[in-house]
Amino acid sequence: MTKKNILKKIFCFKKKKGKKGKINLRTYFKNSVKGQNLYLLIFVIVLLGVFIFLRNWFIVATVNYRPITRFTLDRELEKQLGEQILEMKVTEILIQQEAKKQGVKVSKEEINEKIKEIEDQLALQSQNLDDILALQKQTRKDLENDLKNQILAERLVSKNIEISDEEIEAYFNTNKDFYPEGTTSEEKKEEIKEILSQQELNEKFQSWLDDIKKEAKIKYFVAF
Repeated sequence: MTKKNILKKIFCFKKKKGKKGKINLRTYFKNSVKGQNLYLLIFVIVLLGVFIFLRNWFIVATVNYRPITRFTLDRELEKQLGEQILEMKVTEILIQQEAKKQGVKVSKEEINEKIKEIEDQLALQSQNLDDILALQKQTRKDLENDLKNQILAERLVSKNIEISDEEIEAYFNTNKDFYPEGTTSEEKKEEIKEILSQQELNEKFQSWLDDIKKEAKIKYFVAF
């Protein structure tokens, strides 16, 4: 095969379908580049559409066209509240893990009962639970989760909490100036017992939490 025939074979090829004909490689690549540019343009348009549709995932505000990114906002919130929120989440997980280990559970009915109590108390003050939750940027689901963890924590640490009559009497005598004149300790016994029980519960919970944290394998990957 001559040099001329070799070059002709390299730069030209026959069309498929059995028809004789030659396509110049320059034309072929030119058309290919046009096709690639078209695909690239379509891709860019789709990407821009997705960005516009999901822009609030990346940008939370603009000031005279200058954007404030979600990353910047998250970083600032992390600095201010990161440690507090992280510790709260750690505590929630420890409560749930320990409750599971000890077989302590909370039913949906119990949570609904607690919510009903809260709604009744707010109604006496002409307030609505959903309005209060909206102001706090919370949902009923958030409230249910908080109540569940609260009840689990109480059941884990409330054993052996007993309030004596002497403690009730001592509390009443210390705070009797805050009660209407003529009020007796017997009239406020249940109310005072509840207050003292809650105080002791809080103290026992903090002690329990400190102990459980020492035993738990907690690794922090972010320093605040």
